[in-house]
Amino acid sequence: MQKSSCLMLTWYAALVLVAACAEAREDPTPDPSNPGTTIVLGENGKALDRAILSASSGDFSGVILVAQGGEVLLHKGYGLAHRDSGRPNAPLTVFDSGSLAKPFTAVAVLQLVDAGKLALNDTLADHFPGVTHDKSSITIHQLLTHTSGLDAFHGGDFSEISKEKALETILNARPVAAPGLEFRYSNSGYTLLAAIIEKVSALSWTEYLRTHIFEPAAMKHTGFYGDKSFREVGVASAYDNKGRDRRSPLTWPGPSWGLIGNGGLVTNTEDLFRWHQALQDGTLLTVQGLTSLYTPQECTKPFLPGNYEGIRALRDSIRSSY
Repeated sequence: MQKSSCLMLTWYAALVLVAACAEAREDPTPDPSNPGTTIVLGENGKALDRAILSASSGDFSGVILVAQGGEVLLHKGYGLAHRDSGRPNAPLTVFDSGSLAKPFTAVAVLQLVDAGKLALNDTLADHFPGVTHDKSSITIHQLLTHTSGLDAFHGGDFSEISKEKALETILNARPVAAPGLEFRYSNSGYTLLAAIIEKVSALSWTEYLRTHIFEPAAMKHTGFYGDKSFREVGVASAYDNKGRDRRSPLTWPGPSWGLIGNGGLVTNTEDLFRWHQALQDGTLLTVQGLTSLYTPQECTKPFLPGNYEGIRALRDSIRSSY
């Protein structure tokens, strides 16, 4: 990530999720009271706006924020947040962020490392007494970098799985690779990190993120599935690649332990920009913690689960670093 003095395109555009139902859905936020203000600043902002519209032929749906030197040049919604009603995306529209929950979990871990409560070379045996020998040497660093050898999943995103059941499933499963040897993307590894955060901090994963990341970074529109407070700014519904409406994260149940640590977070571009600034100005991490966060992890034999077909092209870049 570049310093805020450089051009920064917020990580975020549109998220496509797999859906199970095709019927029309009622708009959960038909009239957001605070949609935000569109910004198209100067010639650079206008040029960016034209480029986005031209590149997408008007078909792009999402929100884009571009800043240079801390100044926002473009902050604008494109396309529809809810197709049946025609409600457009606006600057403050909130989206399901998918696996962007993982960097927040990673920063939470590094905050605890900064505080001397964890170490990156801590092993699962240090935090889960009795863990089987084939997983006992897995380190926090390996969990963070998807090199733990743990399987990708331990349950569906919306399965009502308890913490105890999730940990039992993960810790009793046979590893799919030896620790530290291969990059194998693992949601389960990040769920273990969330459990470690809870154990060390005595806070739930959601409460830790709210207290130690969202609030210090002034992220006013970031939270989790089912949070009704997002009605004020509006929430985008999710659509699959066939255009079927999967409803809005406003209507989804709060994340259970199928998602805790690895997903279930909703946010918007304004808050992601605040998150970027809070990382750069030392609000969230020390210089050492930030260096750890941004240091690439060399990887070999990259592997992505079967439902990540949309990012198969990342294989070559993953091979060099993660």
